[in-house]
Amino acid sequence: MLYYKQKPKDFTPLECGVVFTVGSTEECDITVEIVDYYTDSVVATKIFRGVESADIDIAPYVMDVARVTPSLDTVCQLDDVPVAAYYIVASSDVWREPSDRVNLSFNRREVVQNELYTIMPHQRTISYGECDDICFVSPLDSTVSVWINSDRGESKYLDVESSSGIVQLHIATEEFAEGVGELSVEIYVDNKLRQQLHYDVVPRSPESVRVAWVSTDGMVERYTFQTTLSKSVVAERERLFANPAVGEVVRNRSHRRITVRSHSLPSEMADTLSTIVASPKVWLELGGALVPAEVLETETVSYSFGKMASCQYTFIYGGEEVVL
Repeated sequence: MLYYKQKPKDFTPLECGVVFTVGSTEECDITVEIVDYYTDSVVATKIFRGVESADIDIAPYVMDVARVTPSLDTVCQLDDVPVAAYYIVASSDVWREPSDRVNLSFNRREVVQNELYTIMPHQRTISYGECDDICFVSPLDSTVSVWINSDRGESKYLDVESSSGIVQLHIATEEFAEGVGELSVEIYVDNKLRQQLHYDVVPRSPESVRVAWVSTDGMVERYTFQTTLSKSVVAERERLFANPAVGEVVRNRSHRRITVRSHSLPSEMADTLSTIVASPKVWLELGGALVPAEVLETETVSYSFGKMASCQYTFIYGGEEVVL
């Protein structure tokens, strides 16, 4: 008889290993198939010869899981985050035993039901015209509903049936009247209040730049740097060869560079912003679009006995290459 000694939890971080342990009441050959739950297709097969127990880590075979991305949509939204789901089938000459499915997603640390999956504080500042994206971990097959209320009496209600276990809330300040000063967000699961957020909505400075990035924990975070210190275009010209027919052929590489700085902020927030440096993906919100960028330089200055700090980042973006 085959049975399961261990099954991984839903949303186990892939980096930690997603391990099933199959047991047998007698020594035998065990064949294990890793199966995509949604397509019912076999992703990989492993064979264990003459064993009574076998550990199968499916993480190396299922690395392409759903990822979250930022949005600039001007309408508030609440959506199920697409997740990957897999199960295994253990079989011998006599027995065949499928496992329960395990749901996997973008998270890189353990998640907790009814909690926000974010590294940013629940008390936030946002400028009018900006957006924010927040992930919330919900029980499977629950109803998640959100009330967004403004200090001017406006309300927005959203709900979704969460079949995946993680929902993403997109908050668009432009859906509320210009001049709004505060937004309060209440998140309910099956009509029970689970989480609250508060936004102070402030006018946007023409010198500010909003940055979105994928944190080291896997979710999209956003922060507005209030001051632009400099902008420049950097070009590099390289002579490739000279052709008698067309003359000199050159390659011109260029990119844009921008340096931004935050206002003074608590040192804990400065530590949070430091995750931008290690992020695999960074975007700048420029001209109504999300522009991919890279971090070139960073500086954090602490003062007031280490309790306050300011952060300065230099980003490069808009790389182009032209051969003439």
